[in-house]
Amino acid sequence: MPFLSIRLLDQLVARAPGWDATVPLVDGRMHYLHAVYARSAFPVIRGHLASGDLRMGSLLPALRVQVVGEGDLNASAADLRSFWNVNTPEEWAEADRFPAEQL
Repeated sequence: MPFLSIRLLDQLVARAPGWDATVPLVDGRMHYLHAVYARSAFPVIRGHLASGDLRMGSLLPALRVQVVGEGDLNASAADLRSFWNVNTPEEWAEADRFPAEQL
């Protein structure tokens, strides 16, 4: 996630009180690694990891989760680029083409 948006992260943090996890849903996908997790979630996360199940999606049913849809975010196109993952050399080359002033 080379284009993390501080503005977008601030919005998620502002929505987080009272929840174990505040997870954005953008383009029909839950973005577990772009989420905000409360300290109250740590024991559940530890137990989940100890069980050997590393799938983030299977962790959420054990938590009080607030899903924040794309429509609920005050996000520009540049902010939404925050959800873009870079997992291959080709994706990195594509990401590297964005001028810094557009980020």
